[in-house]
Amino acid sequence: MKQRRRWMNGALFGTYRVIVNMGAMISCGRNDHPFYRQLLMVLFMIYLTTLYLLQFLTVGAMFVTIMIFYDELFKFLLLTNSNSTFLNDVYDNGILKKIFFSFYLGLIFLSTFVSIALPIERAIGYFNVVAVAMGILMLSSLFGITYYLANRGFFPAD
Repeated sequence: MKQRRRWMNGALFGTYRVIVNMGAMISCGRNDHPFYRQLLMVLFMIYLTTLYLLQFLTVGAMFVTIMIFYDELFKFLLLTNSNSTFLNDVYDNGILKKIFFSFYLGLIFLSTFVSIALPIERAIGYFNVVAVAMGILMLSSLFGITYYLANRGFFPAD
């Protein structure tokens, strides 16, 4: 884990340095490469810059995707399969969404804080717990997706 953390920090700051010095790398007057190589270098720099910027949106995009999916799943489970006013109130008040939102966001913030504040040796137990929690979340998502799609008629009947 220590080595992976060093690699990630090196990749982050190395990519930043490449993007900052992009003008010097692709300037036409400073090298003797053919035009097509210079064009490919410009395209690669655009690609690299895009990846660098989008990596900061990955956690948020995953969070939004999971929230939308669980909202649809909770609506399907609580409203279509039951006539209970209690379950309707639970969904309408967003109790499950608030619990899930707090749990997921808490894990993300706490993981970020622990990874910055503690050395790996002291944080390894916490990261094991987070890995299990996220694994349970992903497995429940897979089962939820399968259940949701099966009841929506996505899978053909035999």
